[in-house]
Amino acid sequence: MSGLEFNLRDDRILFVESDSGTLGIIPSGRRRTIFMNTPDDEVALFLEPDDLIVISAFSSGEKARRGIMALAYLLLEIENPLVVLPENHPGSRRLKMVVSASDTIRLSCDITPGTHPDHHLLCSVSELSGMEIMSENGLVKLLNTPPGIRTRVTKLEW
Repeated sequence: MSGLEFNLRDDRILFVESDSGTLGIIPSGRRRTIFMNTPDDEVALFLEPDDLIVISAFSSGEKARRGIMALAYLLLEIENPLVVLPENHPGSRRLKMVVSASDTIRLSCDITPGTHPDHHLLCSVSELSGMEIMSENGLVKLLNTPPGIRTRVTKLEW
């Protein structure tokens, strides 16, 4: 396992792909608030410009990248809130993508998609599990990257 660094502007998205999963990593770019609705409450995530928004898809390829871009649009442009499902909710097994936002995010395949409200932990496919994504001094750092991943930086376009 190794690490990679990327200098992303706030109008860019970094895609990280394995054979079975895809990540979309976007710098917040400005102070913003993302709301997260849990079964009992609504939580406000106050993001700083260097914080990261990470979308984890449980598939790879063009369809997954387009889905990530669509979800990014809903979050960033429409300001749609995130939803956290209760433990053992039957809908969690049908989720195709999940989101987290923080300056450091750890990927894990040992949590149930959509049921974990801690925004520093994000569900992923097993190939990407254990990776850490950090924002540091204007750089996006990928730590513990598994061999064989593919990366691509592209413009966020709606």
